[in-house]
Amino acid sequence: MLKFRTSGFSGYSVAYSPFYDSKIAVATAANFGLVGNGRLYVLDIGGDGVIRPQAQFDTQDGLFGLSWSESHENHIITANGDGSLKLFDITTKQQFPLQVYHEHSREVFSVNWNMKDKTIFCSGSWDGTIKVWSPGHCSNSVMTFNANINQTNIGPGTGPCAVDGPGAAAMAATVPLLRSEGAGTPQQQQQQQALRKSAANCVYSAKFSPYEPTIIASTHSDSSLKVWDTRQSAGSGHPVLSIPEAHLGGDCLSVDWNKYRPTVLATSGVDKAIKIWDTRNARSPINDLRGHEYAVRSVSWSPHSGDTLLSTSYDMTARVWRDTSASPNQAPHNPRFNPTKGLQKVFGAHTEFVFDCDWSMWGQPGWVATTGWDEMVYIWHAES
Repeated sequence: MLKFRTSGFSGYSVAYSPFYDSKIAVATAANFGLVGNGRLYVLDIGGDGVIRPQAQFDTQDGLFGLSWSESHENHIITANGDGSLKLFDITTKQQFPLQVYHEHSREVFSVNWNMKDKTIFCSGSWDGTIKVWSPGHCSNSVMTFNANINQTNIGPGTGPCAVDGPGAAAMAATVPLLRSEGAGTPQQQQQQQALRKSAANCVYSAKFSPYEPTIIASTHSDSSLKVWDTRQSAGSGHPVLSIPEAHLGGDCLSVDWNKYRPTVLATSGVDKAIKIWDTRNARSPINDLRGHEYAVRSVSWSPHSGDTLLSTSYDMTARVWRDTSASPNQAPHNPRFNPTKGLQKVFGAHTEFVFDCDWSMWGQPGWVATTGWDEMVYIWHAES
């Protein structure tokens, strides 16, 4: 086990480089992310087993998410507490980002680079929107999905990058259930704005499918799991799949696509559960993994095995699971009878909430990284 301390900054997100097995990035926030600055760490794992900082970038607001570029080995995009996304070059000595993208009106908690179409990434925010960006194009989003319960579910981007042509009219044809802002008396406008704010369906996680570049899965504060298609949703105004009570009414906190089964994904929530879904028949989960004592903050499928996944939780542990739904001769277990079936390993070195985890794609299979509010990054082997 290797470790590194992010002194004064609590860990929120960690990710291995898709290009090197010796580099990881960590998004952190001061004062547990409640108020204060953020810091992006780029760490190098030496051949001697020592983790050393290669670069760090300070921001005025906390960092809650990050994603390595899939097209440039030295670029990282961060999700920021002020509603912005910032693109950094880790080789520069300047503290300033290469580009700032700022359309979200609340904290951005998720950012994910498309593994298939490497020219775009998506972001998810507490303002209830998911935005798609093309950094090689310009600083404006190219598409916006709106998950707020009192609005339709998609709209165009803004500025010169906005979608144009036949699809633009369909995307712009939103039909809000409330009157648009700016209509009515000042008192009515204030009431409308307050209702919109209270009804915002926070986006905790949004990720592109590793198989289909137009598919995005997202999890929300209203307990829902939604799947969006940038081709179909633009015409329909709705997600192509919506599971309204994915985690029994509690916040649905994270999602990850299985790397070997294109229609399978995992979610986690405040109900302490990890649920496995097949989008071909999503009336109920195909597996339900229990064992965490508090909310499960993140879940990540192994890039080396279609039945292995990793989770982190507010119970200060990270856990490794085997999903039996991947085995044709084994039916998914019923959590009422055997709540911890599938649990392979418990990692208990953290002393505070464990927020995020990631698998190394390179080298010996099984190496993972975790980070949390104890200001620690641990690198350990999930299969030993």
